[in-house]
Order: sequence, then C-alpha cells, then structure tokens
Amino acid sequence: DNENKETEETEETEETEEAEETEETEETEDFVTNNNENICKTKFLKELLNQNQIFSATEITIKQRRIAERKIEAGRKKYDMTGSYCDGYKAIEEYKPTSLKRRPGDVQFKNEE
Repeated sequence: DNENKETEETEETEETEEAEETEETEETEDFVTNNNENICKTKFLKELLNQNQIFSATEITIKQRRIAERKIEAGRKKYDMTGSYCDGYKAIEEYKPTSLKRRPGDVQFKNEE
C-alpha cells in the first residue's frame, strides 16, 4: 500500500514539474520571438523617442531629420491601423523612404530647398 502511494505521489510530482516547465517555455518563447505586446510597447516607445530626438537635433542633416519624421509617421499610422505595438515598432524599423520631398504636413526646415 505504501509503495503504491509513493509511486502515485512521484508520478503526480513529475507531472506537475513537466507542466511548470511547459508554462515557463511558452513564456520564454513569447519573450524570445518579441510577439509580446508589453515588450513591443517598450521598444516602440523607445524608438519613437529616439526618432524624435533625431528629428529635433538641428546639427543633424535635413535628410536624416526628414527620415526620422517619416519613421515616426509610419509607426504611428501602423499602430493606429492595427492597435499593435509590435506592428508599429516593425513599421519604424523597416521604413525605407521612397522620396524625401516635402509633403503637406511635413515640417519645413530652415535652409531647406
């Protein structure tokens, strides 16, 4: 009887440990793949701040400042469309300008042609 009890307890303990390991692995996978909105929110906000600092720095070229302005716009638009910080961050990171000509709504920089 005691042997059966011990065997059952050991099996239950092993099952519990396996379940806990699975939960930890799933949490880690979310972290590693960056699909976690909390992580993306932090990254998105940091990148928006970084791009805003570039945009605001008068010692940086007009071209770099315009690209930062467009990256901010792309990230915000994507976030507004999807509600996902991960999508917004990805839009900023992957943004490639097709043209840097001034458009309506863009800031006009001093000495800009």
